[in-house]
Amino acid sequence: MAAGISHFFFIRKIKIKTKTMSYPSS
Repeated sequence: MAAGISHFFFIRKIKIKTKTMSYPSS
């Protein structure tokens, strides 16, 4: 179960990173 949670956070981190790259702060 711990692996599933860590995987979820990993995907979440990737999504946040992609969102940040998609919307660069001026």
